[in-house]
Amino acid sequence: MQSADLADSINYDFAHGDDLIDEVLKERALTQNNQTLQSNPLQPSQTALAREAKNVRDAYRRDEETDENIPQPTDGESDSARSENVRENTQDNDNAFIKLMGENLVKTENMKSFIYLDKYGHITAGIGKLLDNETAFKSMNWEIDGRKASKSEVNEAYNLFTSLQQEKDSEGKPKYRNYTADYFKKFSKLRLSEDSMTKMLNEHLSNNLKQARYELKEFDSLPSPLRLIILDFYYNKGNIKRQEGFISSLKSRDKKAFKKAIIRGLPHRDKWALEQFNQIPESFWK
Repeated sequence: MQSADLADSINYDFAHGDDLIDEVLKERALTQNNQTLQSNPLQPSQTALAREAKNVRDAYRRDEETDENIPQPTDGESDSARSENVRENTQDNDNAFIKLMGENLVKTENMKSFIYLDKYGHITAGIGKLLDNETAFKSMNWEIDGRKASKSEVNEAYNLFTSLQQEKDSEGKPKYRNYTADYFKKFSKLRLSEDSMTKMLNEHLSNNLKQARYELKEFDSLPSPLRLIILDFYYNKGNIKRQEGFISSLKSRDKKAFKKAIIRGLPHRDKWALEQFNQIPESFWK
């Protein structure tokens, strides 16, 4: 049997069952066996070739099983259409990843529909969204009692919280530090709807994901729990370079140093990060 005929037979067999695969591969084994024995009697026996044929058959079957969930191009599908399918699948995976990260953040941070100062004195709302920047603050979809807040109401709230940032106590230290978020609820009636907070969170995480891929070329090949930790740090810190030892221990795959680097002094988030850390396969570390 010629190689082209063998290929056609195998392709035909994928559509018509396993019996033909057995016949095609047996014939291939017999043909190879006769050819090799004529040229060199010390070549592998028919039994050995038959064993090799079985391995090939099993490999084809594994490939079929693996490909079952992979979208296959239809007849006449263009390269651009196939590329679009790849992009759509990638976007679906990204959306699922962002959704998972968002759910974790909701558990560790809790949504705050009102404005508050975090323990560092930053104007904050939603799920740890920093709003010190005036443009960012005023671009939010603020509401008061279910209606859209006016520009003057938004301006008033921003000016109030910037003044709170500047206030000092009797010792000359910033007055509003280490207060709970709920303490600041009384200072302004401005609120964010749950839909607005969720949209804001997803947009933020989407930008963080792009940043992670840009700065860490190997990001997509890393274990999923590790990618979640990295994305959380981008969301929390803005840049993982700000966390001492994070990048160096990640690059060197130093397990002990990386475990130390992911501790931020934020109890809930540290607990979550350690849970993810413990799920990273041991084979990843040096």
